[in-house]
Amino acid sequence: MEAFAARFFFDYLSVTVANEINGTGEKPGLTEAPTNQEGFNKLARGPVLRPEWAAAEVHEGKALNSLLRFVVTSGLYKRAEGEGRQGYKLGFQFGAHPTQGKPYVTVRGGHARNMPSMEISGGNGECARIAPLVRKHLGPQLVSRADVSIDIDQPGLFEKLHDYMIARSPDLKVHPPEVEGDKEGGRTLYWLRYLGLKRNGRKRYRKRGVWLRVYQKDKERLAREMIAPEDVRPHLVRIEFVFIQDERKGKTRLALMTPQEMIADHQRSREMVEWLAIECEGLAKEEAVMGLTKVSAPACDKTAEERAITGIGQYKATFIDAAIERIVDRDFGSDWSAAEVAPRDVRKEVARLVLRELAFTGAVENRVLWHGLDQIRTDAGKAERLRDQMNSFLSRQKVAHEAASKQMAAAYAVASDGDHRQLNELRSEIVWDHAVLSARRGEMPPTLAALDRAMERTLRGLI
Repeated sequence: MEAFAARFFFDYLSVTVANEINGTGEKPGLTEAPTNQEGFNKLARGPVLRPEWAAAEVHEGKALNSLLRFVVTSGLYKRAEGEGRQGYKLGFQFGAHPTQGKPYVTVRGGHARNMPSMEISGGNGECARIAPLVRKHLGPQLVSRADVSIDIDQPGLFEKLHDYMIARSPDLKVHPPEVEGDKEGGRTLYWLRYLGLKRNGRKRYRKRGVWLRVYQKDKERLAREMIAPEDVRPHLVRIEFVFIQDERKGKTRLALMTPQEMIADHQRSREMVEWLAIECEGLAKEEAVMGLTKVSAPACDKTAEERAITGIGQYKATFIDAAIERIVDRDFGSDWSAAEVAPRDVRKEVARLVLRELAFTGAVENRVLWHGLDQIRTDAGKAERLRDQMNSFLSRQKVAHEAASKQMAAAYAVASDGDHRQLNELRSEIVWDHAVLSARRGEMPPTLAALDRAMERTLRGLI
């Protein structure tokens, strides 16, 4: 089975260089692009570079240099230049010879938000040669798409694969395979490629996971005039697993995997390869077992500042609306039609609103104490503080346990006496204690939450 699995190779690879700040495929220091509102037309052209992170251009330049150095050391030559696709401003194409053959490596840069990327296509097997070198020499990277292929020359295999997909589709609750092309120019099977139909009738294609493409390789090459008719092998079939990811964790994991590990990590792909080993290599069922290989992506969490920027981006409209509402109510008697509000006043009001809420709740003081930053401590002092916190937690837990035991014993005693009135009173006490405990844990019941909001509104009105 290992020998059969080793025949799989990379036939396509899309790589993005990870930035050195947070390991993502986006330039560090970029915030969300402003909406195209009046007065913001200049800013609406693209994301805004944060002044304190002006090194984003430096990171982009270093990433582009690393890609170009890799291309040069791989023995490739520039064949064409022009605008890149998918938002990139430039795209250089490279091939194995300065004038002959087709280019199969494309380096892209100049994106408004994303880091430079490289796309490696098949190139008559060149991707299989270059792809392992990418992981070894390119440094931290993200892989958004990888095509893992194998070529098998066996009569009737294309039809057997078609029957296999049709038989497995009901069990997997997926659509049956799509068939494109004809017998003359070569047929292609697409399976697991899309999830269904949108409301407008368009297909919803996968953004992550794996889909399968099977096609008659030599017939396709003949139709494209890449080989002579006498060189055609009519039963040659290429089986291609397309692994795609749109999230950072998935892209990082793909960048760490070999073709065999990608297949072994996905159940449907693994099952099909085992079926192929039985069908094409004559292996017994117990021999055609592909070991499950799990590859863990390294942790690449966002910084606290990046999470804060994301939170502001999500709730900025709410903050701004609250500030505008306060200005209109305070300065214009709640008359929105007569109000004239300047953006600078809104920004000041948002700042006042946030600062007042932080002061009202005491969240800043609590968080400073949480991190132990209220004063400088030695290592012994830090350990003693943690020990005191643990002892305090255990003490509260002990008191709560003893109180619960007493209430339980009282409940059993009252239940045995049959005093329903006293039992109801005790039940009310237990329910109230549970509500208080839940509130302390942050699990406030709806009634208490409503009461808490009403008290906060009252207090804010008095301030």
